[in-house]
Amino acid sequence: VLSSSIFNVAPYMGIRQLNSYPEQIEDVVKRLNPKTYNRLEFSYIDPSGDNAAAEALDSLDIMELSWPAIQNEQASVAPGKGLIGLLIQYKEDVRVIPILQVLRLPIFGTQYQLAEMAAVEEQINVNLERLVNINEDLGYLADFGTLETTPMGPRSQETLGLFSALVNKTYALKPISLATDNIPEGLKCLVIARPTEKLSDYALYQIDQAVMRGTNLAVFIDAFKENRPAGQQPFMANQMPNYVPLDTGLENLLSHYGVRIKKSLVLDENCFRQRRPPQQGGGDQPIYFAPIIQNENISKAFDFIRNIKGLITVKVSPLELDQQRIDAQGIEAHQLFASSNRSWEMRDRITLNPMFLQPPATDKEMASLPLAYLLEGKFTSYFKGKPMPEKPAEQEDQAGENGPGTEPSDEGTQKPDLSQISGKGLFREESPQTRIFVLASAEMLKDQLLDEQGSSTNSMFILNMIDALNGRADIAAMRSKVQSFNPLIETGAATKTIVKTINIAGLPLLVVAFGLIVWARRHARRKTIQLKFQGQ
Repeated sequence: VLSSSIFNVAPYMGIRQLNSYPEQIEDVVKRLNPKTYNRLEFSYIDPSGDNAAAEALDSLDIMELSWPAIQNEQASVAPGKGLIGLLIQYKEDVRVIPILQVLRLPIFGTQYQLAEMAAVEEQINVNLERLVNINEDLGYLADFGTLETTPMGPRSQETLGLFSALVNKTYALKPISLATDNIPEGLKCLVIARPTEKLSDYALYQIDQAVMRGTNLAVFIDAFKENRPAGQQPFMANQMPNYVPLDTGLENLLSHYGVRIKKSLVLDENCFRQRRPPQQGGGDQPIYFAPIIQNENISKAFDFIRNIKGLITVKVSPLELDQQRIDAQGIEAHQLFASSNRSWEMRDRITLNPMFLQPPATDKEMASLPLAYLLEGKFTSYFKGKPMPEKPAEQEDQAGENGPGTEPSDEGTQKPDLSQISGKGLFREESPQTRIFVLASAEMLKDQLLDEQGSSTNSMFILNMIDALNGRADIAAMRSKVQSFNPLIETGAATKTIVKTINIAGLPLLVVAFGLIVWARRHARRKTIQLKFQGQ
C-alpha cells in the first residue's frame, strides 16, 4: 500500500526511488513464490485516487503521513497525506508490516528510513510462517548485559544452555540486539533475562512500542548485581560478595505498566535444605534464599499453571502492584505464586552466607510475599506525551549520515522541518490485549533449576509460561499433566502429634476395645443360652 501523493514529498524526506519501490517488492515476492508452491499473489494499492480502497484500509493500522506545504525556489509541494505499508493476508488474518521507520538522531533531528529489500524479504518470510503457525519465533533481548543463550558448547552460571535447548524444541530462539536491530513486527513474545546495563531511552522506546503492537513480555529481572572478587570461592566468610542494587531503566517501564520490584530478597523457612558433610557436623543446612513454593501458594487461575504443584526459586525479590496505575489502565493483575507465610525480606546490606542467616526474632516480620505476576490488558505507552527518544549516535547506520533508504537533499534545497510530518502509525499510545509476565529472579532460567528433559516442575512452569505468552495455552495445559512431582499436603505440628499418638497408642487401644466387644457378645450369648435351658 503506497499513496502516490507521498512521491511529491519523498525527496524532502531524504527517501530515494520511492516510485520504484512497489516493483522491487514485487520482485521479492516472485523470488519467494517457488518456495510456497506459487501461492503468493502480489497487488499494489494506491489509495490516493481510490476512495473505496482508502476506506477499506481505514480500519488497519497502516502508517499514514501528513505534511504541511513546502515552498522553495525549485518546487512547491501542497499539503497532503498518504498511506505507506505492507499487508500480508492469509484467509481472514491480516498482518501489517511497517516499511518506513521514523528516527530522531542527534544533530540531524527527525529522519526517515525506508526498509531495504533484504529486510522486506525477511519480514515477508517471518510473517508468512506466523500466519500458518509454523516455526514460531521467540524473541530474546541479547544486549545490555543479559544472560547468554548457548544451547551447545561450554556452560556457566552466566549462560542459559538448558533453557535454550528446551525452547528450541518448539520455537526458533531469535536474539535481538537493540543496539543494531529493531524488534520484529508481529513478534508474539520477547524474553528479557537479567539486564545489568542501563538501557537507553531509545531501547526502552523500542520495547514499549513492541508492547503497544501486541508483543507479550516475559521479564526475569534481578534487583541486585552480585560483585565477587576474581578467584573467590562461594560463601567464604572472610571475603563475601557484595550485592549492588541494579537500575537498568527497565524497572521504570515495568512500574509504569503497574508492577514494582522491591529492593530486597525473600528468605523463607520453607526452603531448600542442603546436606552438610560429616566434618561439618552433618544434618541439614537451610538455604533460606532458596524458597520452596508450596502448592497452596500457586495460583490455579490458568490452565497452564493449574497442575504445577511446587516450585523452587533462588535469590528472588518480592513484587508489589501500583494499584493506581493498574486501575487507570484497566489492567488485570494475576498473582501466580508467592512465598510461604514464614518468609521475610532482607534489605540494605545483603549477605547470603547460609551460616550467618537466621529467621527474625518475632513472627511480626514474617508474611507471604508475591513473587510473580501476570498482567494483561490494554497498556498505555510509557512515552505517551513525551518526545520520541533520539537514537544513540553509536547506533546510527554507517552506510551514510541519513541511513539506508535515504539520500541527502540537493544542496541549496530548502529542508523542511520533518518533525511537522505526522499521522497515525508513527507512534502507538495504547496496546491491544497484551500480557506481561514479571518475576524478579533470573535464576529461574539457569541450568541449576532446569532439567534436560523438561519434566521438572520448574522447567514445565517456564515452558508453559512461554507457550501461554505465544498463544499456545492448550499445549501448556497438556504438558503439565505428565509431571511426576506430586507432593503430599503439608501438615502442622499438632496434626503430626495426633497422627503419631493414634499410630502408637490408638491401634492397641482399638484392638483391646474390639476384643472387649467380642467378649461381651460371647458372654451375652452364653447367658441367653443358659436362660433358655433354665426355662425348660
